[in-house]
Amino acid sequence: MQQNSRSLPWAWSRLPQTFVTSAYSYSKRLLDILSSSLGLMLLGLLIPFIWLANRLFAPGPLFYRQTRVGLHGRHFTILKLRSMIVMAERNGVVWTVEGDSRITGVGRFLRQTHLDELPQCWNILKGEMSLIGPRPERPEFVPMLAERIEGYTKRHVVKPGLTGWAQVNFEYGDSVKDAQIKLKYDLEYIARQSWWIDGVIILRTFGVILKGR
Repeated sequence: MQQNSRSLPWAWSRLPQTFVTSAYSYSKRLLDILSSSLGLMLLGLLIPFIWLANRLFAPGPLFYRQTRVGLHGRHFTILKLRSMIVMAERNGVVWTVEGDSRITGVGRFLRQTHLDELPQCWNILKGEMSLIGPRPERPEFVPMLAERIEGYTKRHVVKPGLTGWAQVNFEYGDSVKDAQIKLKYDLEYIARQSWWIDGVIILRTFGVILKGR
């Protein structure tokens, strides 16, 4: 496949060799542990109600496991609350699109409130993810995106996140063009990592959730 996307207007040479100081790294890990512990406690309180809703309106497993690409390109298993019908990918792996008929009624609520992402707090607690970072992509899409988008794999130099700069600045992506735009935000975050930008992302994430985006 020939590369057919424009080069990103980003100065790769400006990405620092060391992205964060030791103090920032340790404090960010502490935030990850505290936030993921709180998230898992909230999940524990909500599980009975979500289980009952699924039992009544969308029978099937409560959780859904999916392989994602993480730090340094390593694969790990992400955990989510199931929001689609059982065997949703029996015809192959495709991006989820707006109005996707595979999403259940309960799943639509879970996605709108982002509650389907709460189990990923377990991935954060294990150290496979961070609270803030680029969203982890599926390995089925990464080779294609890396071939068509210059510098795509540079997003793997940090842990993937539950939320991130791209998530609060851009809508849900379902195309190569969208992935290219989101990559610009991911690389901007990598280059500018600080408590200030992390705080902005957290506040804007709450805004996204409250607006039901």
